[in-house]
Amino acid sequence: VSHVITIGVDLTETRAIQRLMHQTEKLAALGQLAAGVMHEINNPLATIGACAAAISSRLGASIEPTASEYLDIIESEVGRATNIVNGLLDFSRAGRVGGTSQLVELNELLERTLYLLQHHQRFRRLQVIRDFQPDLPAVLGYEERLIQAVMAILLNAADATGGRGTVTLTTRGDAAAVVIELMDDGPGIPADVLPKIFEPFYTTKGPSRGTGLGLAICYGIVADHQGRLDVESVPGRTVFRIRLPTAKPEQTQ
Repeated sequence: VSHVITIGVDLTETRAIQRLMHQTEKLAALGQLAAGVMHEINNPLATIGACAAAISSRLGASIEPTASEYLDIIESEVGRATNIVNGLLDFSRAGRVGGTSQLVELNELLERTLYLLQHHQRFRRLQVIRDFQPDLPAVLGYEERLIQAVMAILLNAADATGGRGTVTLTTRGDAAAVVIELMDDGPGIPADVLPKIFEPFYTTKGPSRGTGLGLAICYGIVADHQGRLDVESVPGRTVFRIRLPTAKPEQTQ
């Protein structure tokens, strides 16, 4: 044999498409599950919201500032949770969700998320470091759903660090894309777990601490914004990276 001809086929893109299709199918199954529980979840949410509004109205001007702040948070979170439940079917499907998108300033979105988490028992002892790019370009999207994604990742970081570690939030962007990095100094994600963390219902937590839906939902939200959610992890450091397309000039008018 004097010559050998070798033909190679790059399967990287094909496998990436297959993984995306597999994830999309799982998110569709998640949407079907949501349809069965939306009514049961919305009813207690409506009751909580009504009770908070009634307390605020009854106390009126005599309410203490701290209590007023807590009631405002309850009402805000009930509204956000209702939007999340109502949007669960939408973002579990491939393609663009319903509703009206708007320009979102991601630095402000991160500050709002941190404000909402400041009273959360799992988060309050974490040290938070901000490294935000000034004049960060805006993105076009759905603010409440992006808050949901960021909040889920931050609460995972709180669990990973035992609630006593450090979380660093970094933003950077240009005319093409805006990136949010959320880094914690926890023990890291084992290599055999890393490929599975965006799968619906996959969790390493006990049944009383997690359903395995949080990161799968994050993945769906980011994908629905034509973005990408990645994670890299080594012992002592885990980074979740959200990459979203920058709003085009005509969209900012």
